Amino acid sequence: MLASLTIRARLIATVSLLFLLALGVGVAGLLGLRAANDAHESTYSNQLASALALGEADLSLTRARTALDRAIVGPLELALKQFDRIAAGDLSHPVQVTRRDEMGRLLEGLARMQASLALTVGRVRQGSGAITAATLQIAAGNADLSSRTEAQAASLEETASSRSR
Repeated sequence: MLASLTIRARLIATVSLLFLLALGVGVAGLLGLRAANDAHESTYSNQLASALALGEADLSLTRARTALDRAIVGPLELALKQFDRIAAGDLSHPVQVTRRDEMGRLLEGLARMQASLALTVGRVRQGSGAITAATLQIAAGNADLSSRTEAQAASLEETASSRSR
């Protein structure tokens, strides 16, 4: 259920819950003050209500922190690991997008970037292969031209030596 909510909605829900909890603590405090006929009994009930409210607030904050860790920190760590793989030249690991919120959109953008980069690398490899083939053809042509030039030079030298006799 939390994965379908945006981060903004989660934060609003968390803050609303904390507000209601603080309101409950205030109400409990007021009720404790109204029942303050007996100082000892009033002190005890205020302490109990305050202790319960603080325990509940601590529990709520822990839950909110865990929810935010799942909503923000976890997906960011996955994205950072993927960025590290891409930086190391590994484009073979696909990006897993399982969310529909802002973090899901971030991961979708990362997946598009990785696919585009892989396509660009493939095109560069094809181009360098064509350059290699053309270079080999030029080298073969140069070797053929060199051997024909040497044959012509030898033929001219032979002709020149036979005329000088």
